[in-house]
Amino acid sequence: MFSTNVGNGGFKNLYYLKEDSKEQYKECILKAFTDSNIKRLSEATNELKMRASQIPYRKNKWIWEYVFMFAKKGTIYGDVNCQGILGHCFLYAKGCKKNYNEAFRLLKLAAEQGNSRAQYDLGECYYKGWGTEVNSKLGEYWNNKYWGRE
Repeated sequence: MFSTNVGNGGFKNLYYLKEDSKEQYKECILKAFTDSNIKRLSEATNELKMRASQIPYRKNKWIWEYVFMFAKKGTIYGDVNCQGILGHCFLYAKGCKKNYNEAFRLLKLAAEQGNSRAQYDLGECYYKGWGTEVNSKLGEYWNNKYWGRE
C-alpha cells in the first residue's frame, strides 16, 4: 500500500511506480486531500510538483494534472504557494492549457507576497513578454529578488 503521508515524503517512490500502480496511487493522493487543511494541501502540492519536475513530462502528465487540480484548490483558499504553482502550470502548460495572461496574474500575486519561485517566473514573463509588455527592468528586478540581490 502506498503512503498517504503526503506532506512529509509520501511521494518518495513516485518515479518507480509501474503503469498498473498509477490508479492505486491516484486514489491515495485523493484520500490525502479529502480534508480542508490548507497548510497540508500547500505542502503536498509543492512536494508533488517537485516530484513531477524530476520525471520526463511524457511519463508524468497525469501527475501534473493533479498538481494543477490541487494548486487550483489551494489558490481558492488564498495560499501563496499554490498561487505560484498554478501560475507555473499555466505558464508552461503543465496539467492544463497554456495561458500567459492567467499565469502572469497569478505569478504577480504570489511574487508580491514573497514566493521566490513565482518571482523567478514573473521575471521571465517580463523578459519575454508573456502575459504583459516586455519590460527588461521589471524582469531584472524580479530576478534579482529571486536571487536575493535586491
